[in-house]
Amino acid sequence: MKLYRLPRMPRRPLQELKRDAVLFCKCVIMMVLPLFPAVGAGWLWYRYLFLQDIHLKHEAENILTSAWIPTLGVMYALFAVVLLSTVWGEYKIIRAAIKKGDKMLLQTCVTRAFLLLYIH
Repeated sequence: MKLYRLPRMPRRPLQELKRDAVLFCKCVIMMVLPLFPAVGAGWLWYRYLFLQDIHLKHEAENILTSAWIPTLGVMYALFAVVLLSTVWGEYKIIRAAIKKGDKMLLQTCVTRAFLLLYIH
């Protein structure tokens, strides 16, 4: 069985430059959006805690550090599980479509995967 491949569309250099510029803008937006809350939190800390000379006790620093590290690890694990389960589900659908020889299902899965890849 021949696997479905998206047709290769030749692009002119101007189209390629425009596509690259759009992708670059999307990446910049994704990197700038978290900057606003981080700058705001840093400004609040500097203005109200650092300049007022308000600090945590040494014991509290150890407790907070010991609590944050496992919490962030658990959050990372949850995000990774969601991503892995999504990819695994797509893989199972594609594998079943190949076994059945269902070209339409395979085409829709592959197209959806490529669209998700290019949109995000």
